[in-house]
Amino acid sequence: MSATPGQRNEDKWHANQAREGRAQHDIAIRAMHRHKNLDLERSVLGGIFLTPDLILQMPDTMVDDFVAPQHQAIWQAMRTLEATNVKIDWLTVELELQRVGRLEAVGGLAYLGELTLLVASPDNVLHYAGVLKQHRVTRDVVMALSESIAILANYEEDVAGEDAIHLASDRLQRIEAGTVERGKTMGSIV
Repeated sequence: MSATPGQRNEDKWHANQAREGRAQHDIAIRAMHRHKNLDLERSVLGGIFLTPDLILQMPDTMVDDFVAPQHQAIWQAMRTLEATNVKIDWLTVELELQRVGRLEAVGGLAYLGELTLLVASPDNVLHYAGVLKQHRVTRDVVMALSESIAILANYEEDVAGEDAIHLASDRLQRIEAGTVERGKTMGSIV
């Protein structure tokens, strides 16, 4: 039995929706990659090694501000040392990473030492950390909007316009309020 013209049109519509969904996904992935800067991440971490007290001026810098898993682990180790009043240096960070079983995953002591060589200027570490935070917020917005699009595109029933607006705006408001879930543990980072 051959498809009716209506069925063929519906099949074309579904195929077009699938192509558009893939295109939107590709756009989201490109945006996510565009809003990361590994040199800034290395400069923040290296700057803390050079001037450890700077970490005290960075209470809002979060693990998720870093994209690279090894940088997330190093930052978490630095925060743990800060919270336990242990001076931050290569050796204490090495020991903390070793304690949690992540030293080799981050590149060992050689990589920790290399970080200080990559600091453009320790005077700009706080600025770099601010840029990392802005990148993270942008990544969070892209992810929230992508998730909203995916939910709406796959929704079985018609979603009223206001419900669609609430879906997306609720996600954006959580980002604005700083309540996006960041429940990463050291084990899940590296």
